[in-house]
Amino acid sequence: MNERVQSGGLVLLAQRGDELVGVLEFFPPNIIAMLFVTVKRKGIAAKLLQQAITKIRTEDPTLGQLIVHSSPYALPIYQKMGFKVTGEKVTENGITYIPMELELSDKNA
Repeated sequence: MNERVQSGGLVLLAQRGDELVGVLEFFPPNIIAMLFVTVKRKGIAAKLLQQAITKIRTEDPTLGQLIVHSSPYALPIYQKMGFKVTGEKVTENGITYIPMELELSDKNA
């Protein structure tokens, strides 16, 4: 993780007390590489995403969209956060994903 951050990435962690309950990893210029939460339906994923958008937009106010390759399982979660499907389901190297993107606007800032 440290190497990824040093190469320009962003990693945000969510904790509840001493427990790690969420991780978001971002790769420039606009890719959400990883978003995991261990506590469901508490808004942790949305809070991590909003914090990432705030930080990313501070560094690049012209950024217009984020992209993610969502697992089929996570599709409804990303849709709830405003991501839209942009292509068909793909399987590469044994990993199945659905391409999605989130258009950023002033309300996301």
